[in-house]
Amino acid sequence: MITKILMIVAYLLIAPVAGCIFEGLGRMLSAVLEGRAGATLLQPYYDVRKLLEKDSMSPSPHQDLYLLIHMIFTLAAGGVFFAGGDLMLVVVLQITATAFAVTAAYSSGSPYSVLGARRKMLMMMACQPMIIATAVGFYIYKDTFGVRELAGSGGMALLPMAGLFLGFIYIMTIKLEAAPFDLGASGSGIHELVSGTETEYTGRTLGVMKMMGWYERVTMFGILFLFLSNGRVTGYIVGILVCAAVYFLQVIGGGVLSRVKPDFALRSAWVITIALGIVNLFVLQFVIEGV
Repeated sequence: MITKILMIVAYLLIAPVAGCIFEGLGRMLSAVLEGRAGATLLQPYYDVRKLLEKDSMSPSPHQDLYLLIHMIFTLAAGGVFFAGGDLMLVVVLQITATAFAVTAAYSSGSPYSVLGARRKMLMMMACQPMIIATAVGFYIYKDTFGVRELAGSGGMALLPMAGLFLGFIYIMTIKLEAAPFDLGASGSGIHELVSGTETEYTGRTLGVMKMMGWYERVTMFGILFLFLSNGRVTGYIVGILVCAAVYFLQVIGGGVLSRVKPDFALRSAWVITIALGIVNLFVLQFVIEGV
């Protein structure tokens, strides 16, 4: 129990630092690819600190409540994951957190925020089936949903779950609203939604939402890490290197690809889910397990 509590505390303290560094590195890499000076590594931290020092204003009396619930479920998802808890519970908590983020955007009444909420809900429909399929795949292959057991088992899940691995990488880009799938947040390049779901967030509220994005990113990369972890040092090293490579490819993709249309994102996500996820589950259940 003490170990779990320490892991949760470590997650709450370290995840925003890691998320900030992730974003800072991404900005620096994008700047290099675009041939400009760019910001420093800690610029995301300076941005969020400045926001946290400002007052916030809410257009709806209910928005702050919905955002508070979103924050609680986001932190709970990461806490359960890094405490070695149930992976399916982590998925359910993430879905709930996203649902309240969408509800908060709807409650503002702003046309840009509402449109961003609609797109975010569409992205939720696109990526959640694959994330659920990934959790089910881990259960079929290792007979447990426990994150501690999945990370510490002797076998690396990459090869038997290769389809789920590739599909999860694609879906993770949608889940984190990284370009070219930043349809709800409108977070880069052409801001046709102003800031999408974040249009009506100001001051401390906007700063907290930025930090929740960092927490969520760390949790998603933690799930990706499970594909490579085998309980040995080599697995940890390979997992870290693969996660870094995936993030590098996401940044490059955001710099060279134009923003996709919502219907393309939804269709492509479901094609990936069926072609890679469902087929991989079939192989795991009826071929590898011999059921």
